[in-house]
Amino acid sequence: MAQSLVANGQQVWITARRSEDVADIAAMNPATTSALKLDVTNKDAMASAVRAAEERNGATDVLVNDAGYGYFGASRKTEVDAARRMFETNFWGFAEPIETVLPTMRKRRSGPIVSASRMFSQASWHGRTSTEALASWRQAS
Repeated sequence: MAQSLVANGQQVWITARRSEDVADIAAMNPATTSALKLDVTNKDAMASAVRAAEERNGATDVLVNDAGYGYFGASRKTEVDAARRMFETNFWGFAEPIETVLPTMRKRRSGPIVSASRMFSQASWHGRTSTEALASWRQAS
Protein backbone atom coordinates (compact mmCIF):
# COMPACT_ATOMS: atom_id res chain seq x y z
CA MET A 1 0.00 0.00 0.00
CA ALA A 2 2.78 2.44 0.92
CA GLN A 3 4.53 1.82 -2.38
CA SER A 4 1.37 2.59 -4.31
CA LEU A 5 0.76 5.82 -2.38
CA VAL A 6 4.36 6.93 -2.85
CA ALA A 7 4.24 6.10 -6.57
CA ASN A 8 1.12 8.28 -6.87
CA GLY A 9 2.89 11.23 -5.27
CA GLN A 10 0.98 11.19 -1.99
CA GLN A 11 2.57 12.56 1.17
CA VAL A 12 3.51 9.42 3.12
CA TRP A 13 5.11 8.88 6.51
CA ILE A 14 6.29 5.30 6.84
CA THR A 15 7.27 4.00 10.25
CA ALA A 16 9.04 0.81 11.24
CA ARG A 17 10.95 -0.50 14.21
CA ARG A 18 14.00 -0.21 11.95
CA SER A 19 13.71 2.72 9.51
CA GLU A 20 16.16 1.03 7.15
CA ASP A 21 13.47 -1.62 6.56
CA VAL A 22 11.35 0.98 4.74
CA ALA A 23 14.12 3.22 3.38
CA ASP A 24 13.75 1.76 -0.11
CA ILE A 25 10.10 2.83 -0.22
CA ALA A 26 10.94 6.33 1.00
CA ALA A 27 13.69 6.57 -1.62
CA MET A 28 11.09 6.11 -4.39
CA ASN A 29 9.99 9.73 -3.88
CA PRO A 30 12.00 11.56 -1.20
CA ALA A 31 10.11 14.80 -1.83
CA THR A 32 6.85 13.34 -0.52
CA THR A 33 7.94 10.44 1.65
CA SER A 34 9.61 10.17 5.04
CA ALA A 35 10.76 7.02 6.82
CA LEU A 36 10.87 7.12 10.60
CA LYS A 37 12.11 4.70 13.22
CA LEU A 38 9.22 4.02 15.58
CA ASP A 39 8.67 1.53 18.35
CA VAL A 40 4.87 1.31 18.46
CA THR A 41 4.98 0.21 22.09
CA ASN A 42 6.49 3.57 23.09
CA LYS A 43 3.60 6.01 23.59
CA ASP A 44 5.86 9.09 23.76
CA ALA A 45 7.62 8.13 20.53
CA MET A 46 4.23 7.59 18.88
CA ALA A 47 2.98 11.03 19.91
CA SER A 48 6.25 12.62 18.79
CA ALA A 49 6.10 10.97 15.35
CA VAL A 50 2.49 12.02 14.77
CA ARG A 51 3.23 15.55 15.98
CA ALA A 52 6.22 15.81 13.61
CA ALA A 53 4.17 14.57 10.66
CA GLU A 54 1.27 16.90 11.40
CA GLU A 55 3.53 19.93 11.95
CA ARG A 56 5.16 19.32 8.59
CA ASN A 57 2.09 18.29 6.58
CA GLY A 58 -1.00 19.29 8.51
CA ALA A 59 -3.52 16.81 9.83
CA THR A 60 -3.28 13.08 9.29
CA ASP A 61 -5.61 12.20 6.43
CA VAL A 62 -5.36 8.39 6.63
CA LEU A 63 -3.82 6.01 9.13
CA VAL A 64 -2.74 2.61 7.85
CA ASN A 65 -1.96 0.48 10.83
CA ASP A 66 -0.31 -2.90 10.43
CA ALA A 67 1.68 -3.31 13.63
CA GLY A 68 1.67 -6.85 14.93
CA TYR A 69 3.25 -10.26 14.80
CA GLY A 70 2.54 -13.82 15.83
CA TYR A 71 4.26 -15.91 18.45
CA PHE A 72 4.35 -19.58 17.67
CA GLY A 73 4.79 -22.31 20.22
CA ALA A 74 3.01 -24.47 22.72
CA SER A 75 1.17 -22.42 25.34
CA ARG A 76 2.79 -24.28 28.23
CA LYS A 77 6.25 -23.60 26.83
CA THR A 78 5.70 -19.95 26.02
CA GLU A 79 8.04 -17.49 27.66
CA VAL A 80 5.86 -15.02 29.55
CA ASP A 81 8.07 -12.05 28.62
CA ALA A 82 7.85 -12.94 24.92
CA ALA A 83 4.06 -13.22 25.12
CA ARG A 84 3.86 -9.87 26.95
CA ARG A 85 6.02 -8.15 24.30
CA MET A 86 3.80 -9.59 21.59
CA PHE A 87 0.66 -8.40 23.38
CA GLU A 88 2.18 -4.93 23.84
CA THR A 89 2.88 -4.74 20.11
CA ASN A 90 -0.34 -6.35 18.89
CA PHE A 91 -2.66 -4.46 21.23
CA TRP A 92 -1.10 -1.17 22.35
CA GLY A 93 1.04 -0.87 19.23
CA PHE A 94 -2.18 -1.01 17.28
CA ALA A 95 -4.41 1.03 19.61
CA GLU A 96 -2.03 3.92 20.41
CA PRO A 97 -1.62 5.18 16.83
CA ILE A 98 -5.40 5.29 16.52
CA GLU A 99 -5.79 7.12 19.82
CA THR A 100 -3.04 9.54 18.78
CA VAL A 101 -4.56 10.60 15.44
CA LEU A 102 -8.22 10.28 16.38
CA PRO A 103 -8.70 13.71 18.05
CA THR A 104 -7.63 15.51 14.86
CA MET A 105 -9.67 13.22 12.65
CA ARG A 106 -12.75 13.70 14.81
CA LYS A 107 -12.32 17.46 14.80
CA ARG A 108 -12.15 17.43 11.00
CA ARG A 109 -14.86 14.73 10.79
CA SER A 110 -12.63 12.99 8.29
CA GLY A 111 -9.96 10.33 8.16
CA PRO A 112 -10.20 6.63 7.48
CA ILE A 113 -8.23 4.13 9.53
CA VAL A 114 -7.09 1.06 7.64
CA SER A 115 -6.28 -1.84 9.95
CA ALA A 116 -4.26 -4.81 8.75
CA SER A 117 -2.89 -6.11 12.04
CA ARG A 118 -5.52 -8.73 12.80
CA MET A 119 -4.66 -11.06 9.94
CA PHE A 120 -1.09 -11.54 11.14
CA SER A 121 -1.93 -12.38 14.73
CA GLN A 122 -4.65 -14.97 14.03
CA ALA A 123 -2.10 -17.74 13.55
CA SER A 124 -1.29 -18.31 17.22
CA TRP A 125 -3.25 -18.67 20.41
CA HIS A 126 -1.41 -15.70 21.89
CA GLY A 127 -2.12 -13.66 18.77
CA ARG A 128 -5.81 -14.49 19.00
CA THR A 129 -5.82 -13.29 22.59
CA SER A 130 -4.50 -9.86 21.65
CA THR A 131 -6.76 -9.78 18.59
CA GLU A 132 -9.82 -10.51 20.71
CA ALA A 133 -8.81 -7.83 23.21
CA LEU A 134 -8.39 -5.41 20.33
CA ALA A 135 -11.84 -6.23 18.94
CA SER A 136 -13.36 -5.52 22.36
CA TRP A 137 -11.44 -2.24 22.62
CA ARG A 138 -12.70 -1.16 19.18
CA GLN A 139 -16.30 -1.90 20.11
CA ALA A 140 -15.96 0.12 23.31
CA SER A 141 -14.37 3.11 21.55
